[in-house]
Amino acid sequence: MKYRRIALTLLLLVGALPFFISEYQASYSHPIDALMDSSLKQTDELYQVKQVIVSSKRKDEVIFFYLNNDESVTAAFVSKGLFGWKNGLQVTGSSSKISDVETNQFAKSHITVSNRIKFGLIASTDIADIRVDEEQATILPLDFYVSSSSPEKKIKLWYAISDDFSQNSKVEFLNAQGEIMVE
Repeated sequence: MKYRRIALTLLLLVGALPFFISEYQASYSHPIDALMDSSLKQTDELYQVKQVIVSSKRKDEVIFFYLNNDESVTAAFVSKGLFGWKNGLQVTGSSSKISDVETNQFAKSHITVSNRIKFGLIASTDIADIRVDEEQATILPLDFYVSSSSPEKKIKLWYAISDDFSQNSKVEFLNAQGEIMVE
């Protein structure tokens, strides 16, 4: 009976060995390495990193926002695995290029990823706050990352991260007085 347990244990270890090897080979010591290596392997321009804009770390996960070769914003999830960081889901934030966002245009279309993140672009100086299901979004000016042909065009990335956004989340764009501009 004792030898059967040992034999079964050895069989399980040998059977699991390919899994551990593949996990080890797909892992990186830093989250940015996982993102960049995945980007180099992509043939689709939407997922190739041109410039990282910002990252946000939550628990064992880092969410990167970056400009791709097509000049649209992409979000990528990198999670901590058994042996290090692994690249996960990537989604483009807009089907149009950043340069196509019109002045004073609100991001009426936004992206939801696994009910955890919503993000989009705005090009309005009137927007002071964005709320997604009462959660305050982060607004990041992209002036440093994107050169605009018109100086009055101030493009900003907005994003909100939560563990439980619904597919029908309420997104509100508010001005400095707290009035809802677009819902």
